[in-house]
Amino acid sequence: MDHLTPSSINTYENCGVKFYYNYIEGRPAPATIPMIVGSAVHKGIEYDLTNVIRKNEHVDINQLLDVVSHHYDDRLIEIEEGDKLKGKDNAIKMIKLWYNHFKNNYSNIKEVEKKISIEMVGIPKIRGRIDIVEEGTITDIKTGFTHKTIEDANSSTQLTIYSLAYLAEYGKLPNLQFDSITINSIQRIPTYRNADSLKATIKYIQQIWEAIQKGIFIPTYPDNPMCSKQNCEYWNICQYAKRKV
Repeated sequence: MDHLTPSSINTYENCGVKFYYNYIEGRPAPATIPMIVGSAVHKGIEYDLTNVIRKNEHVDINQLLDVVSHHYDDRLIEIEEGDKLKGKDNAIKMIKLWYNHFKNNYSNIKEVEKKISIEMVGIPKIRGRIDIVEEGTITDIKTGFTHKTIEDANSSTQLTIYSLAYLAEYGKLPNLQFDSITINSIQRIPTYRNADSLKATIKYIQQIWEAIQKGIFIPTYPDNPMCSKQNCEYWNICQYAKRKV
């Protein structure tokens, strides 16, 4: 591996075996309906806020719905099973909620989908994208059937990595937040990182990389609901799935 990403680190945190199948054996997880829904909503938000940056105005809602709809349709080729029409309806509901109730909740937007690359001692570069960068604030968009929690925000390695990237570029620590979107509501979940939490995360990622190099890939705990045929793309090939039978 020549680099890590917040997503790959999160995968290792959740299940080392899933990380192994995806990033070591090179078997990327197939797309799922929730994944494509999230991608379509992200694309819509990026499209609208890019227009705000360039022209200082939001796009028309019908134009935005077309962007989300076309992006969803374009990615359907990746899906083998699932309720495709319901997935599209969910993406439309989420972007409408965001547009009608949340689009003006950002100020001094610097960039959307900002590429980052961080160098740390003893590990490969960490590359990724930050959803929304404002003056002094980083926002990560989360979509799903349930909302993220304050505990999720406080413990998010992803947000800590984004904080490191912001600090490297702007010389100060940002405020951090999840904008958590379901089909029924949106919640903003704020959090923050201090110097000690940054140091702890750097050490933690270094330990993850050392474990990867040593070939240590620990499966998630058996009672994790994500360790199921419905929620894990590697269920049919995973030797640890037999624990559940």
